[in-house]
Amino acid sequence: MILYMLDTKFFKKQAKIYLLFSAFCCIFGIIYEIFSHNVYSYYMLLSFLIPLILGFLPFYIFYTLKFKNVANKHSITLYNCSILTFTLASIIKGILDIYGTTNKLIYVYLIAGLILIISSFFLILISKKQND
Repeated sequence: MILYMLDTKFFKKQAKIYLLFSAFCCIFGIIYEIFSHNVYSYYMLLSFLIPLILGFLPFYIFYTLKFKNVANKHSITLYNCSILTFTLASIIKGILDIYGTTNKLIYVYLIAGLILIISSFFLILISKKQND
């Protein structure tokens, strides 16, 4: 496995991307709620918090504290996919709530997101052991 040097510029770029993604999810949720005929879902309204808390905050902390070599590129990719999976699960659950139906397949998104986030942390641990 090839390890890449992740510098503070990378973390700054990731933090900006997640801040924009959070803003997009917030605007999307507001617009969807406007056209939902006064039916609201907290999953839809609060879906912007997932990329904000799980995406923007860690990368912003890594940037401000000038961390280097926190993780490799593959673990960052898995972590990004897990955040996207959790966000999509929240949005789809909100859509189903507004529509007035349920679906048990929503839990597949949660399980997939957990598998992705656990595997990203596992890759971080493996890369740390190989570097030591």
